[in-house]
Amino acid sequence: MEYDKPHLSFEAQIEHLRSRGLTVTDPSAASRLLGRVGYYRLSDLDNGRRAKIYAASGIIAHITRNIDESTAWPSNFAALARRFPANRFVSPERDMGFPDSWLEQELWR
Repeated sequence: MEYDKPHLSFEAQIEHLRSRGLTVTDPSAASRLLGRVGYYRLSDLDNGRRAKIYAASGIIAHITRNIDESTAWPSNFAALARRFPANRFVSPERDMGFPDSWLEQELWR
């Protein structure tokens, strides 16, 4: 199977995200983020997956840690998510996009 879609530059990816409604105020920072996180992780926030907060939370954790290495935001978020009430109707892993082993990831420590 051949892959026939052309590779898009970060600038073209940013324009595509803008065309889908994303507000980009700092294209340089957005390019750096795309280089680290990737277009498809960012695009996971679209196409009906916005209710799955794990992707957005991971991006926020990554950005806040890059701005301030001593930030407690990722560990505070993890503590709050861990305390999410267990019930049979809603769970972070099943309904919010959290992978099974998310707490073991360095991002949340």
